[in-house]
Amino acid sequence: MEKIKGPLLYVPEVRLPLKKLLISAGGLGYEVTAENLALQVAALAHADVTVLYVIPPTDLDYPTTRDVRQHVKDIQDTDTVFGKSLKKALVAAKDAGLTAKLITRQGHVVEEILTEIKEGNYDLVCMGSHFSAHALRQLYMPNVTAEVAETANCPMLTVRRLPG
Repeated sequence: MEKIKGPLLYVPEVRLPLKKLLISAGGLGYEVTAENLALQVAALAHADVTVLYVIPPTDLDYPTTRDVRQHVKDIQDTDTVFGKSLKKALVAAKDAGLTAKLITRQGHVVEEILTEIKEGNYDLVCMGSHFSAHALRQLYMPNVTAEVAETANCPMLTVRRLPG
């Protein structure tokens, strides 16, 4: 997956018609290309959109960490980088005429995404960041997109190209 530059649609099980679409957002804005393509697909299918943000466990007590912990239910209304990015995703979905909502979960990222996919019974999951395949994080953490694709039984749209 890391070597493919264009969007990748992986379909282990067909789910038609497309009614529910999940966008997994890291909240830093790196996923904006994936979000944009997902919203185009959702608009064509008139699908409802859920933006998922997972707050990973942390031991550090930085101001941003405190803000995120204190605003789990309304993070999109905060002045944090995460809040601004998630709000942009929701506004973009609504501007496209879509019904959209934000779900915030706390825990290990891969496990929480998989739990949301199972509980939400989504027809398509979209994720990806243009930095994810080349980040140092890959040396010590799992590839989130690959781990989710390997386990989830629904179609996945992975987008890793740079915006523009």
